[in-house]
Amino acid sequence: MDCSILLFVPLLVGRLAASESLFSPRELHCVFFAYANVSCYWKPGVKTPLVINYTLQVNLTGLKSELCHSPHTHCSVQVGSLNRPYCIRVLAHISQQETASSDTLCLNGIDAAQLPAPHSFWMSPNRPRCMRLRWSAPKNFPLTNQSIRNGYLLYELQYTTPHQPAPRSLALDLREEVHCVFSPCTPYRARIRLRYNHALSHWSGWSQSSTQRTSAEAPSSTPQLWRAIQMPDMKGFRPVTLLWKAPLTQAQCAALWYTVHCKLEDPNAAVDIGDCTDLGPANTSCHFTVPAQTCICSLSMSNSAGSSPSAIITIPSQWETEPRLLDTVQVTPLGGFRLKVRWTVLESFTLTGFVVEWCITTENTHCQGAPQWQRVEQTTNGTIIIEGVQANMCYSVSVKAQRGNRSGPGLTALAYSHQAVLCCVSVFQRPLLVQSCMSLNMAVPMWSCAGALFPCPSAMVLSPNTLSTTRVKTIPHDSFSFQPILSSTGLLVSLAGVGCMCRPTQTQEGDRMDPFCPCSLTRALLSCLLCYLAACLWQVSQQHSVFAGECDRG
Repeated sequence: MDCSILLFVPLLVGRLAASESLFSPRELHCVFFAYANVSCYWKPGVKTPLVINYTLQVNLTGLKSELCHSPHTHCSVQVGSLNRPYCIRVLAHISQQETASSDTLCLNGIDAAQLPAPHSFWMSPNRPRCMRLRWSAPKNFPLTNQSIRNGYLLYELQYTTPHQPAPRSLALDLREEVHCVFSPCTPYRARIRLRYNHALSHWSGWSQSSTQRTSAEAPSSTPQLWRAIQMPDMKGFRPVTLLWKAPLTQAQCAALWYTVHCKLEDPNAAVDIGDCTDLGPANTSCHFTVPAQTCICSLSMSNSAGSSPSAIITIPSQWETEPRLLDTVQVTPLGGFRLKVRWTVLESFTLTGFVVEWCITTENTHCQGAPQWQRVEQTTNGTIIIEGVQANMCYSVSVKAQRGNRSGPGLTALAYSHQAVLCCVSVFQRPLLVQSCMSLNMAVPMWSCAGALFPCPSAMVLSPNTLSTTRVKTIPHDSFSFQPILSSTGLLVSLAGVGCMCRPTQTQEGDRMDPFCPCSLTRALLSCLLCYLAACLWQVSQQHSVFAGECDRG
C-alpha cells in the first residue's frame, strides 16, 4: 500500500467510543470511490423519530471536516485521495437542542474503497487445461504497479461454457499469468473483477468479457474393448468383430479417431491380419478375419495432441479351452424394459472383471447380429441391462469372466423381456357363429377394437375351437376385420372376443397398467368362454342356423 504520506499517523481501523443514545445512528459503513467521493450508509437509532435530519461529518485527519446534510440514511462527500486516513461520524438532529452521534469510524480511504473496473482483460490458450490470463488497469489507478505485485489486490474470475451456461466464479491470483483450472477442448467466455485486500473493501465492476477455447488434450482414458467371435470356416479362419466404447467427454473432443491393430501371438508367424485405421468418432466396431492361432488386438484413441493408452484383448486360438470360471447365471425381466442379471463365481479363481453380452435371439443362443455388451467390475456379481431392451423379445444373455486380457467360456441364459398385457377392450359388434365352415369361410366379422379410442400395438382374436382348446391370432391394431379361424374337424368355430396387447407404464411407484387396460388375461379368457357357451346354447335352440348378436364382455 502507498502509505508514505501516512507514516506519522497510526494505522487505525475501528470505531471510537461515543456516548450511547437510543437516538444514535447505527451500523455506519462507507464506500470510497477513487477521485470522486465517499458514500456512507447507516440505520436510524432505536427511538429515532420518523422525520429527522442527519449530518455526515468526514474529517480528514489534521484538516477541516467535510459535511453533508440529508433527511435520508445515506449521504456523500467529495474526497481527493484514497491514500489518507479519515474519521467519519453521523449526527442525528432530534431537536434544536438535542443531537445524537453515531460511533466514529476511522480508517484509511483505500481500505473501504471500490476500485475502478479493469480497463481490459484477455485470455489465450497455453496448454490443454491452462489459459494465460492478463489484464490492464485504467489510467490513474489508485495502486502502483509495485503495490499490485506485492499482493494488495484480490481477483475473481467468472466464466461460462456452452455446457454450463450458469456463471461460475473462481478466486485466482492474477499476478501469475498461466492458470490451469480449465477443461480441454472447451470454449470459455470469462471476465474478472478485483478489490483491495482488506475486509472493508468492495468489489469493482466487471471487466469486458473475453472468449477463448482451450486446446485439445490427448485422450487419457483407455477405451473399453471387446470382441465377438464367429464359427471358423473350412480353413480355420474366423470372422471377428472388435467392439469398443469411449468416454463421451473424449469422444466429443475435436478431431478424434481410432486405430486398431491385430497380430498373431507368435512373433515368428508370417500371417498379416491387417489394421483398421482412421476410424472416426462414429465408428464403434472393426471387422477382421483371423487364423486359428491366438491373436492379440489393440485399440487406441488419438487426436491432434496425442494418443491414449492402448486397450489390449486376446483372441484365443481355435483349440484353446479356458477353465470354467462361473457357477450360475440368472436373468430376470424387470419393468420398464430392463433385464436383471445375477451370477455366481467359482471361488478358486482370481478375476479382473466381467463382460455381459445380450442380444435378441430365437430358439437358440446365437445372436442374430453384433451383441450389446458392457463391462462390470470384479467386485460385483450383477447388473441391470437397459440399453437396447425391447418388449416381448427373447434375449440371449451371457456372462464371461475375465483374467487379464483373456476371457473364460462364460454361461448363457435365455429370458423374455417384460411381456405386454392382454386387455379386454371390446367384443364383436356382430359375433358370427359358424356351423358349416365350408359354406361360410369367407364371412368377415367386424368389431370396434379401440382404433379410435386409444393406440394399441396389436389385437388378439380368441377363438375357442372346442371346450378344451383356444386359438389365438395376432392382427394389426388398425384392422377391424378378421378371416374366421377354421376348425380342422368341421366343428363349430366361434369368434368369441377381441383383446388388445398393451404395454405397462412405469411410474415412480413401480409398474402399473395403462388406464385403457381394464382387465387381465384371466378375465379376457373368462369373457370368451361365457360368450362361447352362450353361442352354443343359441345355436342348439335354432337347429343349426347362423345367427348374429351381441356378446357381453362380462
